[in-house]
Amino acid sequence: MRSNNFIIIVSFILFATMACKLTSVSSGVAIVATDTPGIDFKATESSLQTAVAAQVTAQSQATSLAADVDATATAVALLAQATSTATSLSPTQAPVVVQTFTPVVDSAATQQAQAFQGTLQELFDDGIISSMEGDYYLLDDFSESWAQLGYYQWWDTGYSAENFILSTDVAWESASDTANWPEAGCGIVFSEDSEDEHHLVYLSLDGYGDLIQVTEGEWKTLTSEYYGKLSIPDGDAKIMLVVDDKRISFYVNGERVATAYDGSLNAGNIALTLLSGTNKDFGTRCTMSNIDLFIFK
Repeated sequence: MRSNNFIIIVSFILFATMACKLTSVSSGVAIVATDTPGIDFKATESSLQTAVAAQVTAQSQATSLAADVDATATAVALLAQATSTATSLSPTQAPVVVQTFTPVVDSAATQQAQAFQGTLQELFDDGIISSMEGDYYLLDDFSESWAQLGYYQWWDTGYSAENFILSTDVAWESASDTANWPEAGCGIVFSEDSEDEHHLVYLSLDGYGDLIQVTEGEWKTLTSEYYGKLSIPDGDAKIMLVVDDKRISFYVNGERVATAYDGSLNAGNIALTLLSGTNKDFGTRCTMSNIDLFIFK
């Protein structure tokens, strides 16, 4: 068993939105882009390592002070003051990394990162990925809806990469019992440069895993493979996208459903997406949680 270290960063997402229209053409499906207002959220990031370092420094100062003079109360006060300062850092401070799986604090994020290492090892053992070196990020939960038949929309995560893994629990809900299920679903936009240049992978609610390339606004299906019948109008699944050395693999509930090789694949923005499939009420809602992002070095 190969042991590897990677960086854990707990981050919150600043989402920007983009919507595209699907229209039939002779060579496939073209898209016409329409801009939608960005969502102006402020990103914040925790500073676990700084807090722990402050506590260690304070403890050392407190111990030294107690040894030199009989002032235990003063030492305790010094420790408390340092702890307070470390946990009230400015939200605009640069992110601090916590190295490897050595527990610094017993947090849910650290536990989830440890669990993800098992997935990483399995992919490596299966030959799906060529390395286990990279940075791990736990993204904030996501929930959005969209009601515009024939359109899909995406929300930027704030991260960009060429080779990466994104895994998430996803739940969907449609306002219609008769939606256009092949054009309704939840997924991931990647290698995104603009509305005319990106890749898209999604689990359509008719049970297919679809890998799409959009170049100069032209929609090309790289592959479309049937996973199985899904629960509609609402249901849930676990999806995972693996992109390594221009090889794309899409998993549903641990099963590798769709694979493709695309030599034109480049680094680009990573986003979360949904396809509407209906104009009724709220349209289609996608909720994602436990969003693991691993970017290869």
